[in-house]
Amino acid sequence: MSVTQLNPEQCEVLLHENINAETRTTTGANGEEQTTVYTAQEYTLIIPWREGIEDSIKANVAAWTEMARKQELEELLPEKLTELDNACRKAIVEGCWVELADGSTQHFALTEADQINLNVALEAVKAGADGYPYHADGELCRVFSAADINAVAAAAVAHTRSSGPPAPRRQTSWPVSTTARSSRRTLRPTWQRSSLVYRASKAAALFLTGGTAYALLETAWRGHTHWTMFVLGGFLFLILGELNEGLLEWDTPLILQGIIGSAIVTGAELATGMILNVWLGLGVWDYSGMPLNYKGQICLPFSILWIFVSIAAVVLDDWLRYWLFGEERPHYTLFRRGESR
Repeated sequence: MSVTQLNPEQCEVLLHENINAETRTTTGANGEEQTTVYTAQEYTLIIPWREGIEDSIKANVAAWTEMARKQELEELLPEKLTELDNACRKAIVEGCWVELADGSTQHFALTEADQINLNVALEAVKAGADGYPYHADGELCRVFSAADINAVAAAAVAHTRSSGPPAPRRQTSWPVSTTARSSRRTLRPTWQRSSLVYRASKAAALFLTGGTAYALLETAWRGHTHWTMFVLGGFLFLILGELNEGLLEWDTPLILQGIIGSAIVTGAELATGMILNVWLGLGVWDYSGMPLNYKGQICLPFSILWIFVSIAAVVLDDWLRYWLFGEERPHYTLFRRGESR
C-alpha cells in the first residue's frame, strides 16, 4: 500500500492483494540467473488529501481494499453489460435454421429489418392470409405458406430468448483479471466540476443538514424554535465537520470527539446568547432556572447533553461525506485508540 500526494487537495492510493512470487530462470552470458517476479491485483484510488490519511488507510487496509474492489466491479459492470448486450445482439442477428413444411431446412437472419418484416408477415397470417412474401438467407423473396411463417416466427422467438441476456438482477459480479490495473478512479462524484464548486456544494449541503437537524431537535425538545437556531446549527455542523476532517483521526475516541464538540457548542451558545438574548433581548432561550448556569445562557446539564449531540453530529457528518461526496467510509473507536468499529 502506498499513498502519493498529487496536489494540495488529492492523493493517489495504490492497494494490492493476491500477491504471488514466481521464480524464473534465465540463461545469460554469466550462465543461469534466477529472478523473482511478483504479480498482484492492483487498485488505484484518487481521494481527497488530508494529513494522516496514510496511517488511517494502513490501520484499515482490508476495508479500503474491499471498497476499491467493489468500486472496480461497479466500473466494470457497465462495460461488461455492454459487451454482453453486443454479443447477444450479434447472436440474435445471425439468425437460426428452420425446418419448413416441404422438409427443407433454411437459414433466416434476424436483423432489426428482418424482425419487423417477420412480424408483419405473422400478423398477416394471424389475420387469415394463406401465405406471405418472405425470404430465406441468400434466396429471392417468395410466398411462404402460413405454416412456414408460423414456423419461422416460432423459431425466431426461441432463438431470441436463448440468445438474450439473463435477468439483469443476476448480473451482479464479473470475473476480474488478476493482472495489474493502472486506471485512475476517484471517490468524488463525476459531476464535480472544480474545487470551488465541490467545496461550495459540500458546504451548502452540510450547512442545510445541520441547520435543519438542530431546528427539528429544538422543536421536538421545546415545542418551538427560532430562525437563528437554524443558522447556528448549520455553522456548528460545518465547524464540527471541518474539525473532524482536518484535525481528528479516525482512531480519536468518539467520546473525546463529543467532549471537544460540546466545548465548541457551549462556547458558541454563550457568544450567541450574549448577543441575541442579553444585548438584543430576543429571549430565544433562558437557562436561568437550570443548575450551574452562567447568566442564563449556558449551563452544565446542557453542556453534558451537547456531548451526545456532538457525537451524533460527527457520525452524521462522516456518513454524509461518504454517501454524498465519496469520502472515506467511516469507522470509529468508542473509548480507546486503535479499536476501530
